Amino acid sequence: MYSVMIVDDDRIVSDDLSTLLNWEQYGFSIQTIKSNGLRALEALAEKKPDVIFTDIKMPAMDGLELLKSVRKSYPDIVVVMMSSYSEFSYAKEAITYGCFDYILKDELSKDTLAQLLDKIKNHLESIHSAANSALEQQLKELFLNPKADISALDLIDKYPSQTYYYVKCDIDTPYPLIYWKASHIQRHFEFSAHESRELKSVSNPDFRILHIIELSDYSFIMELEDLTGLYHPISQLTNMMRQLQAVYSDRFKKSFSTFYCSRKLSRAEAAALFSDTSINTLNRFFLGTGLFIDIQDPSLQIQKSNKKLDYDALDRLMNGNDASGIISLIDSWLAEIESLRDLNGLNDLIEGCLFLITKYEQKNNMIPILPETNAENCLTCAGIRIWLHQLFQMYFEKSRISKGISPEIQSAINYINEHLSDKDLKIQPVAYAVGLSYTWFSSMFKKETGQTFNNYLLNARIEYAKYLLDNKACKIYEVAEFSGFRDSQYFSKVFKKKVGMTPTDYYKKQIGQK
Repeated sequence: MYSVMIVDDDRIVSDDLSTLLNWEQYGFSIQTIKSNGLRALEALAEKKPDVIFTDIKMPAMDGLELLKSVRKSYPDIVVVMMSSYSEFSYAKEAITYGCFDYILKDELSKDTLAQLLDKIKNHLESIHSAANSALEQQLKELFLNPKADISALDLIDKYPSQTYYYVKCDIDTPYPLIYWKASHIQRHFEFSAHESRELKSVSNPDFRILHIIELSDYSFIMELEDLTGLYHPISQLTNMMRQLQAVYSDRFKKSFSTFYCSRKLSRAEAAALFSDTSINTLNRFFLGTGLFIDIQDPSLQIQKSNKKLDYDALDRLMNGNDASGIISLIDSWLAEIESLRDLNGLNDLIEGCLFLITKYEQKNNMIPILPETNAENCLTCAGIRIWLHQLFQMYFEKSRISKGISPEIQSAINYINEHLSDKDLKIQPVAYAVGLSYTWFSSMFKKETGQTFNNYLLNARIEYAKYLLDNKACKIYEVAEFSGFRDSQYFSKVFKKKVGMTPTDYYKKQIGQK
């Protein structure tokens, strides 16, 4: 929403102009009305409007003198001159001094004003987009590294004493450790440039979103300009953020939690504050989703526990196939972790559970469990509890199936693993190799593994491709060839569908974690 100042000594003209149409419908809001150029000039430092509509002939300071002063100190403000027919001779001089447009009051109508506002909006968007992009990139550098030399960032240091309201927004993603460990999770929770533009377009009478500083795929900081110049109780900031959360949920079917500071800060102060408290926002996994909370709230303080989790006990229960014992032990650990809001303990528990499941899958020669099962629900600690329950339930179900695998099907699995690079590998030669008819083998294979032969083969190839990307210096086309795919294009398509990212992105992610 662009702000507008109207300057005219005739109050009737000012009122008529401000009510001629719905300004907000066109992306503008009437910020203030002044009776002459001198009063307008005095208010510019505080108001900083985007657009000025000013009369030519006024007492104290006329429109031309105001235009000259604006051009000297505020070159980015759009100035539109207004006059009657008798003052039209001033038009040439006004254009010389850089007015954006010149309109005659007698010809002003709803349609002509609407056309002019569209023209102004296009102009402002074009000149602001490049500058904003550069500034937001510099702000990102500052917020990611608050100790950076702010004086070296010319755009940021333009108004070093200016203060703004800041809020940090974290999209309610699956718990980060799950996001990293369960590499198959599709990226449903990333924040995009399109979403940034949509949020900026939301109007609010109290604040304007100056910049959205994208810190990561799921975290961003909003820089808010106070439009009224008055002290805002926290309820007004709450109302604005609840409005944005509702818009974001409605348009993008996602939610974010908001962490705010209730006082105005300079950019350097904000960068230091949000950097120092960045770890606190992880506690949202204990507190819920769609939060609105002070970044310095005591409930966000990180707690540490010295208690070591007893993985040997979990290992013994796994070895004894005690499903109920494992669930009970996990629930007991999670209860203590939640009571302390112990992030380290939560990390240890999740890592330990995933490690042991993988260990026993390999020990029992089982088909790997896809760890992304219902991972989208892992937005809170309560959701993580359900997710872990489901993982172990799946493991024991697969374990029961694997114990019923016959020697013939086990031989078939070994045969498949030894011939993955064979692009022509089909069910018939595998059935023949283990001494079974095609029909009997197909039925037995699905019954004992829980998958059709083709699904099992495709999953095995994808798992082998991931192994190659993790551990071998192979080109993508080589990975496709070694995994038994006919061409790299088809391989990439299938890999992205199964894993949630392209082979190239998967490789880059794995390298980044080592």
